[in-house]
Amino acid sequence: MKAVGGGARPVVLALTTLMVVSKVAHGAPQETTQLGFSPEEAACLRVFDDECTWCVALYREGGDASRGQRTGSGLYCGGALVGGRVVLTAAMCALKAPSEAVRARVPASADPRRDYAVGHTILRHNNATGTYAKDFALMVLTEDVQWDLAGNNGACLELRKPMGGDCVFIKFTTSEQFVMSPLSVRDGRCRNRRTRGEGVVACGTAEAGQCDAAVGAPVLCPITSDDQGGMSLAGVIRKPCSGDSVLISKVQMHADWFNQELQRLGLQPISYYL
Repeated sequence: MKAVGGGARPVVLALTTLMVVSKVAHGAPQETTQLGFSPEEAACLRVFDDECTWCVALYREGGDASRGQRTGSGLYCGGALVGGRVVLTAAMCALKAPSEAVRARVPASADPRRDYAVGHTILRHNNATGTYAKDFALMVLTEDVQWDLAGNNGACLELRKPMGGDCVFIKFTTSEQFVMSPLSVRDGRCRNRRTRGEGVVACGTAEAGQCDAAVGAPVLCPITSDDQGGMSLAGVIRKPCSGDSVLISKVQMHADWFNQELQRLGLQPISYYL
């Protein structure tokens, strides 16, 4: 992937609309069950050339009311497609819209206006501890997202290497397009946030005035485990920005949970793991 930093202009990716119906019970995760998926054989996709084909935008009626963002479109969270039919986002995004119709936008799908229903949502969430150790949601669609190109698939998750260094995060423009923006990531909590859970979160620092990350949106970091390059999904935005910093939930810290849940759903490791 081309470097995005040092004054480089953000890259804008067009979005188109499709409908997703949320079926999450308020405050209660659904039991995880095997849905009889056909085995996923397509390899996960690295991000190259500033093109995130598996990025997802989540919408609900009224938008993000908690932040006073009552927009006509209802944009309230970001996410990432994993395999053919699982959307990874922050648990907060599932808890915010338990009984509402949710729309998702997948810009690179073959028919971006097609409706994909959510069969159930798996939550990894425990706010009683005051930490962010368990803050992920897997929204499971009832059918695979369709692509124009054979072999297109979901994100590669970074399940081995701790995140850090020069990364990028996904945010939205005022016209609700995806933008990749530079983010310097270090391990641990942000100094200007009252946060417990040192070691299970990371802090990202954006360029001055450029931190406007959507909760649940992907954070992508360079792949260094081989010579193929590209970027993988290393974390998701946990909370809105505070100044130029943003709190990130780290994917690598929960490798066992991701492996357990994704394989229980029928995904093969090749479809989400480098």
